[in-house]
Amino acid sequence: METSETWDDRVRLLDLAAQEAGAATLPSIESALKALEEQGRKDQMFWLLPALARALALSGQLDRAEEVGADAYSYFRQAGSARGQTLALIAGATVAFAKGRYEAALAHATKAANLAALVADPALHVRVASARGALLIEVGRIAESIEALELGLQASQETPEEPASLRLRAYLALAIATQAVQARDKGQFNEVWRRRAERAVELIEPVLSERLARGRQGQFAGLYGIVALAKLALGHVSDAHKALDSAMAALPVSDTLARSSAMLPAFRARAYLQTADLPSALKSINQALRACDPLQPSPGHDEIYRLKSLIHERLGQTEEAFAAYKQFHELHEQFVLDRVERINSESRHDALTGLANRRHFDEYLARALRRASADQPLSLMLIDLDHFKSINDSYSHMAGDAALRWVSMHLQAACRQNDFAARLGGDEFALVMAAPTDVAMQVFARVRCAIAAHCQELPPGVRITLSAGIAQASRHCRLSDLIARADQALYAAKAAGRDGVQVNAGLPA
Repeated sequence: METSETWDDRVRLLDLAAQEAGAATLPSIESALKALEEQGRKDQMFWLLPALARALALSGQLDRAEEVGADAYSYFRQAGSARGQTLALIAGATVAFAKGRYEAALAHATKAANLAALVADPALHVRVASARGALLIEVGRIAESIEALELGLQASQETPEEPASLRLRAYLALAIATQAVQARDKGQFNEVWRRRAERAVELIEPVLSERLARGRQGQFAGLYGIVALAKLALGHVSDAHKALDSAMAALPVSDTLARSSAMLPAFRARAYLQTADLPSALKSINQALRACDPLQPSPGHDEIYRLKSLIHERLGQTEEAFAAYKQFHELHEQFVLDRVERINSESRHDALTGLANRRHFDEYLARALRRASADQPLSLMLIDLDHFKSINDSYSHMAGDAALRWVSMHLQAACRQNDFAARLGGDEFALVMAAPTDVAMQVFARVRCAIAAHCQELPPGVRITLSAGIAQASRHCRLSDLIARADQALYAAKAAGRDGVQVNAGLPA
C-alpha cells in the first residue's frame, strides 16, 4: 500500500483549523471529505481523518471518533507512514482522554512521540510534544511534562508564531507555574522557584497578547488562568485576582478549555487562602466542586478536595475537613493505582520501540508453547538488522535508535493481527506466530518488501536489510530449545550472505 506524504492546501488548512477551533470545524471537515471521495482522492481523505476524529471527540461523538481514529491508524500503519500514524495517535489520545482513559491517552501520545522521531519535521515534533506535555500535566506528572515540552520548545524555534508553538509555550508555562505553586505549598519556595515562576509569566504573556490580537476569544480563559497561577506562585495575589476576573469573563470557553470551569474557581480559592479570606475561599472551592463531574473524576479533582480540606481545617471545621480529606485520599489513591498499572505495562514493553520487551516475550512464548500441536503449530522467528553497528559508528546512536524504531514500525505493519512482536535487545527482534513455517516466511517476505519500499525515508547512504531464522514447534517443548533452534537458523542466514531467511530443518519439537 502506498500513500502520498503531501497534503493539498485545503487539507492542510483544515487540519490547522481543527487544531485551533476543534469541534467547530466538524462541518467543514465532513464537507471536504465528501468532496475528496467524489474526486476519488482516497490518500487525501485519510490525511483528514485524524482531524475528523479530534473534532468528533470534542463534540462529544466519542464512539464514532474512536472508530475514525482507528481507521486512520490502520491505514497509515499498513502504508508505513510514520507521519500518518503519528497524527492518528495524537487524535487517538484526544479520544481516549475524552473517554476518561487517561493512561491510554498518554500511551498513544508516547507512541506518537517515538514515531515522530522518524520524521524530519520540526512542526510535527512541536505538535506531538505539545499533546504529550498537556496529557502529562493532566495526570499530574509535572516534571515529565516540563521535560517533554522543553524539547518541543527547541523544535519550535523554526516556527515560533505557529499555533502549535504558541500552544506548546502555554502548556510549558502552566507546567512550570504548577510546579512553583506546589513548591510554595510545601514551604520550599525560594529564589530558584521565583525565577521559574517569572519564566512562566514570560512564556504565557506573549501567547496571550498574540491571542488577544487575533481575537481568539475561546482561548482567553485558560490563558488568563495560567497567568493567575504564575502570579499566585510569585505571591502577587492582586494580579492573580485581576487575571482570574478576565478568565471568568471569558467563560463559557471552547471545548479545549472545558476544565477551566472547575480549575479557575480552585485558583481563586488559592488566592483567597493566601490572604486568609477563608469564607471567600470556601465559596470558590465549592464552586469548583460543582463544576466537577462526580461520575468521571479526572486528575486535578483530588487537589480540589485537598484545598477544601485545608480551608475547613483553618476555619476550625474538623468534621468537614476530615470528610473532604477522605475524598481527596480516595481519588488520589485511584490515580496512584492507575499509575502503578501504567508502570507495570511499561515494565513489559520496550521504551524505544513500544514493542514487547524480553520479559514479556518469554512469558508470552511460554504460554503459546503450551498450546502448540500438530494441528496448530507455533513458529518463532528471530530477526537481526544486518551490519547495524555500522549505522551507530558512521552516523550516531540517535540515528541507530531511529533506525530501530523505523524497523519496528514496518515489522508491526507487516504482521498479522494475532502475531506477537518483541524487541529482545540491541538490534534483535522476534515474532511469535500461531502458524507453520511457510506462513512465517510469507510474513518475513512482507517485512523485507516494506523495508525496501520505504528506504527513501532513511538518511542518504543508510541501507537496512534483515536476516531471520525460523523454528517450528508442533507440540509443547522447552522454551530454550525452540529459541536455540531459531537462533541456529538465524546464524545460518547470516552465514549465507545475510539479507535472507533460513528455517531450522530439524524435527519440530
